[in-house]
Amino acid sequence: QKGDPNRRLIWLAAKTPKSGEFYFSIDSCEGLEVVGTNRTGAKSLGLHLHATLAVTESGLPLGVLRLGFDSTKARPPEAMERRRTRRWLDGFADIAKAAREVSRGTRVVAVCDREADGLIDVEVDGLAARPKSSGRKARPARRKRLACCELRVRRAVLPATGAVAGAEPAAVSAVHVVETAPPDGEVPTEWRLLTTLDVRTAKDAAEVVGFYLQRWRIEDFFRVLKSGCRTEFLLFRTADRLQRAVAVNAVIAWRIMVTALLGRQMPDCGPEMMFTGHELDFLASYADEHGLSAPDRLGDAVRLVAHLGGHRARKHDPDPGYQVMWHGQTRLGSAAMGHRIGFKAGKKHALREDGNAVVMHNLS
Repeated sequence: QKGDPNRRLIWLAAKTPKSGEFYFSIDSCEGLEVVGTNRTGAKSLGLHLHATLAVTESGLPLGVLRLGFDSTKARPPEAMERRRTRRWLDGFADIAKAAREVSRGTRVVAVCDREADGLIDVEVDGLAARPKSSGRKARPARRKRLACCELRVRRAVLPATGAVAGAEPAAVSAVHVVETAPPDGEVPTEWRLLTTLDVRTAKDAAEVVGFYLQRWRIEDFFRVLKSGCRTEFLLFRTADRLQRAVAVNAVIAWRIMVTALLGRQMPDCGPEMMFTGHELDFLASYADEHGLSAPDRLGDAVRLVAHLGGHRARKHDPDPGYQVMWHGQTRLGSAAMGHRIGFKAGKKHALREDGNAVVMHNLS
């Protein structure tokens, strides 16, 4: 695809305030900062993380471009605000540098959350009900639905920001997305998007909405990083060591995500793309034991890992998600190690028996 003008790459430089906060219950850890308070007003210590994730237009994560941790030194509120602005600018600088290194036919688009006329169909994800806990309001469940939305577009000029010296006014396109006929009792879906892309037609506006739809990948990334890798349960004595461990876990979280998505988007690829030989040997034995398809393709191998994690692939079950994949990947690591050790032990035992047979033959 090198040089293909239709090829697009989306850099997601985005996080919500809560997604990028990591809480650690480590009284002896040095260098942590206050990242929040609980219902009693007690301060919670942790780290502020700002991540940049690279994905394709179809939503496939290509890797973590940047992990930025805020300074743990106490600062006044105005300095904190400058720090929040600076981390976005640093993220954009990294994106610009990466854009110069990719092929010229690749279009790079940066998507950020709010901290930084036509009709289309937008799929609205379902929301699980959340009980009232930790001082947060309860959230009712929301069923997945296909929402018919109206698009409005207008050009605007934003005044120069004072956060960057020498900045000039910026011409942007404002895209307003609003659901026209939500179900009774449901809050209509509504987004207000600002972009420096030139939006002149309904097709251009729909493309901008498509870019923004991929922003949810950064939320998935933080979910896998926190819940799947259990990053907030790490135990280290200094914040610097915690940051290094979080960076390692970020690569693991990306691998879990890309494995699950490749199993859907490219199921016919070779399984060696994401699995080692020892892992595939175990999966082959596991498939034979449970009467499942051998891991001859990537999609089959992914489904076997999901089966390890509790996915049973019933008739109406969706494709394996991140949660069953991180459970399955955890079990796969231990199982593949045991399978390898058992294979080596069995091989040694077989050689020992062969040797004894030769000795007995000579004695006879």
